[in-house]
Amino acid sequence: MLDNSVLYNQGTAVSLEAGVVEGNTIVGNTGNGVEGSGIEVHYNHIFDNSGYELEVSKNINVAATENWWGTTNMSTIHQEVYDNDHYAYLGLASFEPILPCYS
Repeated sequence: MLDNSVLYNQGTAVSLEAGVVEGNTIVGNTGNGVEGSGIEVHYNHIFDNSGYELEVSKNINVAATENWWGTTNMSTIHQEVYDNDHYAYLGLASFEPILPCYS
C-alpha cells in the first residue's frame, strides 16, 4: 500500500500490478500519474502529470473511485484515463464517483 506520499518524479510516479494507492498527492510527474492493473486507487489527488493521470496496463480492471482529478468535468477526466475505452485489450478503470474538490 502506498499512502500519504507527495510525488514529483521524472517519469511515471506509481507503477503497480497489485495493491492499493490511497491518500496521495500525485502531481507534476513527467510521465503517467499512476499505471497498473488489478489495483485500487482511492482518495488521491492526481492531476497535472505529463502522461495520463491513470493508465490501465493489462486486461485487469482498476477501481479508481473517490479521487480528485484536477477537475469535475467527466469528459476531461475520461480523456486522462487510458483504459479499455482507448484500447480494447485493456481492463476498464472505474473512476466514478470522484472527489468534488481538492481537499
